[in-house]
Amino acid sequence: MTGRTTMTLFHRSLRAPLALALLLASGSACAQATRTWVSGVGDDANPCSRTAPCKTFAGAISKTAAGGEISVLDPGAYGTVTITKAITIDGRGQFAGVLASGTNGINVQAGASDIVILRNLSIGGITAAPTGVSFRSGAALHLDQVRIMGFTNCLAYNPVGATTNRITAVNTTIEKCSTGVRLRPADFAGSRVVASFDVVRLANNSTGMRVEANAKVGMRDSMVVGNTTVGIVVLAPDPNPTASVALYRTLLSNNAGDALNSGLKTSGLNARGIIGHNTVTNNFVGLLAGTSSQIRSFGDNNVNGNATDGAPTVVLTTD
Repeated sequence: MTGRTTMTLFHRSLRAPLALALLLASGSACAQATRTWVSGVGDDANPCSRTAPCKTFAGAISKTAAGGEISVLDPGAYGTVTITKAITIDGRGQFAGVLASGTNGINVQAGASDIVILRNLSIGGITAAPTGVSFRSGAALHLDQVRIMGFTNCLAYNPVGATTNRITAVNTTIEKCSTGVRLRPADFAGSRVVASFDVVRLANNSTGMRVEANAKVGMRDSMVVGNTTVGIVVLAPDPNPTASVALYRTLLSNNAGDALNSGLKTSGLNARGIIGHNTVTNNFVGLLAGTSSQIRSFGDNNVNGNATDGAPTVVLTTD
């Protein structure tokens, strides 16, 4: 074998590993990252790294792996987005805004086991924007230090499948919407939602919260104030499944504009309100239980100073 033949065989032996290495390098360049970044001066053509950030949430989400996180580098408006997988969007330390005109701010249409977390965001609607955060599918939606304002519905649960979903909101403000929170699982038969609100402010909406059949809500250490039609309304006529709201250490004040509405209103045979350690004051009507519905009290609420205070239908005893 000549020296030239030996060198030729040697070069050929290197080609396959080299081609494989180049292919792997190309694949890793296109791979989704577990953490991506957005900036007001970014570009969605970038890889969304910290040093080469994207400009919008929509641009970053396609480059973020399921279960990953989109972080915000500087203050800015980062556009509307549809979320189809488990992800966290975090504007921590910055003013991270979503401004929607004529469309929803954030659509959550994730998989059955996906958890979506929205943290440190301001979501604003202008020009007939329908919904601030629309939760259609996914295992759970968590809101942490989020402000939603200026929509027909600030936060709406309107499922597309017969599933059980969870919503949690902490340190969150929902204001200046036609309906602050609307939970309507009955729009899809067999669906249900369990929601918890902790240190949440529902303020200056027309309706603060509307809870419909097969929705169960717990709220504590919160404020439901200045809603012009009703603070919280629970609707579950027969034969619908139960809808319920349990309120603890919550202020309901300056709600409702007439005797048909109130700080807390229940309507329908299967509508329930459960109240303990709350203050209900300065409403047109404090408590209003419709025919056959119930407002159950632990007997330790301050219901006073309303045009009409109203009364619970049942006073519960504690162990």
